[in-house]
Amino acid sequence: MADKKKEVLGGKPFDLTSLDTSEAAETGAVLDVLHPTENTPLGIKITLAGADSDVYRKTVNKNVNKRVQRMKPGQSLPFTAEEQEESGLNLLAVCTLAWEGVVVEGEVLPCTKENAKMVYQRFPWIKEQVDQFIGDRANFLSK
Repeated sequence: MADKKKEVLGGKPFDLTSLDTSEAAETGAVLDVLHPTENTPLGIKITLAGADSDVYRKTVNKNVNKRVQRMKPGQSLPFTAEEQEESGLNLLAVCTLAWEGVVVEGEVLPCTKENAKMVYQRFPWIKEQVDQFIGDRANFLSK
């Protein structure tokens, strides 16, 4: 069995740093937004922090801590569906580091947290692409 492992690894121990997504998750990777039905590039590029970034983890932890606080006796439900949607939009917005080519109603939108939340809420197909991209660690590995 040990011989088989050496054969697969070329006789060298595997160095996990080759699969470290942390740095790239911090600096971000670029999503080319695709048309929702034709699957063709629209010329919209969004730079996103990944799920292994500090901003992602801190935002998730903040949301969970908020819910835990509300679970104390006598408190209301931990969260509503609307709060869940809002926290999801907020998470994607804080992971949006930059963008280009985002035009809504003829206006070029600057990349701000508020604009990102608005775009992701108004265009759920973009939100879906952003969410999938952020969670796919392959996007944050060297190719």
